[in-house]
Amino acid sequence: MRIIEPILIVENMQQAKDILKKHGVDTNNENFIRLRDLLKNDPGFIGKFTKYMFEEGKSFEDIESVYKEMKMIGGLDKPIDSKIMKNVHGEDKKVELFPTLESLYDYIIAHGSKKKAHQAIKLLPNETERLINDKILDFIRANIDYVDAIKNFFKTKAVSCKTSDALFQNIKKVVADVKNWSINAIEKKIDDINKKDPGSVEIVAKSDDLLFVIVRTFDASQKIGDVSWCISRNAGQYNSYVDSFKEQFFVYDFSKEIDDKKHMMGLTLYSDNSIRAAHWGCNDEAVQNPQKEVNNYGDRMNYYMKNSRKKIVRESITEEFDTAETEVEPITIPKTPTIPKRPTPIRRDKPSVIPRPKATEKEVSKRYMKLIGKIK
Repeated sequence: MRIIEPILIVENMQQAKDILKKHGVDTNNENFIRLRDLLKNDPGFIGKFTKYMFEEGKSFEDIESVYKEMKMIGGLDKPIDSKIMKNVHGEDKKVELFPTLESLYDYIIAHGSKKKAHQAIKLLPNETERLINDKILDFIRANIDYVDAIKNFFKTKAVSCKTSDALFQNIKKVVADVKNWSINAIEKKIDDINKKDPGSVEIVAKSDDLLFVIVRTFDASQKIGDVSWCISRNAGQYNSYVDSFKEQFFVYDFSKEIDDKKHMMGLTLYSDNSIRAAHWGCNDEAVQNPQKEVNNYGDRMNYYMKNSRKKIVRESITEEFDTAETEVEPITIPKTPTIPKRPTPIRRDKPSVIPRPKATEKEVSKRYMKLIGKIK
């Protein structure tokens, strides 16, 4: 054993104890004992994971699910050195580099997607493998849940592709067929979800090529969200985004093909309609101007409403609005949240989940009409 190994164990445990002391938590705390037992084979993680629990306010269950996913994906380096795994380029990543549990989870998922994508590519004959470029690789990684269909194509038909573009178009068609990318298919999924758990998904508004929905459960997010989103893969991550202060919207843009990252947007809004987070379909953060992007959706929806005899489809509103006789204002979402920033909760014992009060139909109606354009 190298001399540095026991030193790092002591340092990580001392870091954990310092965090506990800072927040007045005893080392006999039930959740800390559970965390220590979970990481008994990986003591190099104890300092950072203690921080996730007692400073970021993450529950033991959230941390356990991320840790298990990390172990399942594999590729862990020596945990005693605090190294998490080597990426496909052989570069080390350390737990200390991830400021939040969410950022660690995103890396784990990305790492797993890269690993599966490279395993799939190995199925190709050498002459076809040479056609793989970054565009194809990124697309496979973004749609890694459909990798079995992609593998089947690689084993049976990929050899007929003679150019990178031909290979990409065929892979895209395989994914599109499995994913069933259409407004009718998504609405069918929503109907099926609501039959089992009424109110899990609400259609806010739709046009010929746009669909706004609000998602109220993790199960629904799993079934109709993008496979790259943490809120569609992990219940703890979903709950961290959605609570009594925030709600989760999905936007489907069927004017774009599935290789365009803007074909979907996950949009988390505060109660005043200001944006908490916005991510495209490949989990890229819409950092440049999410406000503008959302307003563009609104402009398209408003144009559709003004130039069509069709009506807004909303399950929570029984009254139908004749859009041919209705003035519609564009979306107006404040650029800066007006609600005060909430302090990070410190969970000394077993963390609890904040209950989310259900809004009345009138409140829901008013909120959503404001989002897509007020109807007078």
